[in-house]
Amino acid sequence: LPFAIIEKETNLMIGGCSLRPIDGDPQMVNIGYAIAPKFHGKGHGTQAIKAMVHEAFSNRKAQRISAEVFEGNIPSKRILEKIDFTLEGTLRRAHCKQGKWLDKWIFGITRPDWENNNTP
Repeated sequence: LPFAIIEKETNLMIGGCSLRPIDGDPQMVNIGYAIAPKFHGKGHGTQAIKAMVHEAFSNRKAQRISAEVFEGNIPSKRILEKIDFTLEGTLRRAHCKQGKWLDKWIFGITRPDWENNNTP
């Protein structure tokens, strides 16, 4: 389920995000996102990921959402933590980018986590 991230003020597409079932199971979802660097730090990522999490838990019957972030990407880490994701571990040497091996942080949020933090 891919979505464009549109900046309201300019109506420009500034990034994208998606929900992907893990191993074909719609209750286990992975979320991904990217925003053009010049639009970082303006709250667009937080707003987009909150909307995706809401969609997955409210309308798609997801039970768990995971996200992967390159180790050291503090802005992405903060986005996930603001939305109550938990850092669950590190995948070491998980991705080779331009000849350099990078570790990834694994984050997760479960339906009970989300329901406990989003009830009026």
